[in-house]
Amino acid sequence: MKKILLSVAALSMLFGATVFTSCKKDTNTTAPTITLNGANPYTVILGATYTDPGAKATDNAGNDITSSITTTVTATNPNMAIAASYTITYNVTDANGNVATPVTRTVYVTIVANTLLGHWGIVDVTDTTVDYNDVLTDGTVNPTTTLYTAQFGDYPSAAVYFVLSGNSGTVITVPQQQVTCGTDLIARTFTGSGTVNTDGSGFKINYTVVDSAGTVTGTDTYSGKTRVRK
Repeated sequence: MKKILLSVAALSMLFGATVFTSCKKDTNTTAPTITLNGANPYTVILGATYTDPGAKATDNAGNDITSSITTTVTATNPNMAIAASYTITYNVTDANGNVATPVTRTVYVTIVANTLLGHWGIVDVTDTTVDYNDVLTDGTVNPTTTLYTAQFGDYPSAAVYFVLSGNSGTVITVPQQQVTCGTDLIARTFTGSGTVNTDGSGFKINYTVVDSAGTVTGTDTYSGKTRVRK
């Protein structure tokens, strides 16, 4: 009788172990992976429409779980009306609850020369203040980043050029250049730098002019553009 009871007990333990093993929860704890599509960083022109390139995600078994990705893209991230650097974050969780390491993309909303083409009102301040108008145009050399003037400061025929730089195009520079200009038509050397408003509505340049008469420093403030970009 004792042998029979021991056999029954053994069978019960074996059955219980089998049920426990078959019902054991999946212990997969390997996080899924996310891979970005497209460029990183990604550059888009101020005022354009942002279309996110997206990303792909796979779990530990190689299953495509891209449809489960969430992102931080919103109506204002990136804000296409403000030139700046934005961060898009991608997240995903697989069927086992494993969370992927977040992946980020940097988006630069950028001002280009085309943003600033047109008729501008300028206030030139040196030891006096002069208001004038000018038309900024682009050229065949680096048309994305280079602008050309018909006049600069209180110098008629001062056809100098500006260069935009920086990840968001908000740095504007007057590279050193010599131009024969002014009512006296003498050679003058121009240099300068400044910043562009992040919404593209204007910019300011602090400049220096050197000629045979000496050195002049001034500031030109551009505002009130009256023609939209091409």
